[in-house]
Amino acid sequence: MGEKPHDVLKRASNELANVVLKLLQKDFIGLKPRAEIMKSTKHYINVPIEDLPARDILINKVQDLNAKLLNTETEVQKYILTRYFNWYSDAVKRKDENTGSQYVDVPIQAFMPVEGILFLALPFEVFSSTGAELVDYLCSIGFDKNSVFVCSYSNGVYGYLVPAYALSEGGYEPDESYLWYDLPGRYAADAEKFVRKQCLNMVVEILN
Repeated sequence: MGEKPHDVLKRASNELANVVLKLLQKDFIGLKPRAEIMKSTKHYINVPIEDLPARDILINKVQDLNAKLLNTETEVQKYILTRYFNWYSDAVKRKDENTGSQYVDVPIQAFMPVEGILFLALPFEVFSSTGAELVDYLCSIGFDKNSVFVCSYSNGVYGYLVPAYALSEGGYEPDESYLWYDLPGRYAADAEKFVRKQCLNMVVEILN
């Protein structure tokens, strides 16, 4: 009989912790003490959000979800529909009060613990193409691709930040995930490009 999920997670966590401990205990020949060269900057940026749909579209969605809730028997489906119902109901209220957010204020960070090694900390889950775009540019200005680390869900959790092409493809990440992350709406088409630009601006800042 195989391992139980809890046991697998516990074993994997212990293995990861041991790997990290071994790395921390290594003698990194040639690297200066961190305190002498640590470079870091952190900014809050306003990531644009799409406008809410028209009020009649929101109302129709609320009515449709309410009808489905009344005819749903499974607890799981009720939970899912309730989350959607509450989000769209709140969206109608925000539309009426004209308080729909046009942006989300999020933290992004860049830091170099040692010369030549760069971490970009983003509070989103990003597509691999976003990381590749950042790494490619940073390589073009002198960084080694194996020394650049783009870290998701750092300093916060603000859902999926998808490239513009993914918005037209649709699916869970661009069209539904924001409801589960309690965001006021879908990120705008230029949001991912905007965040990449801000990341590169931070790199320039810590290099100068």
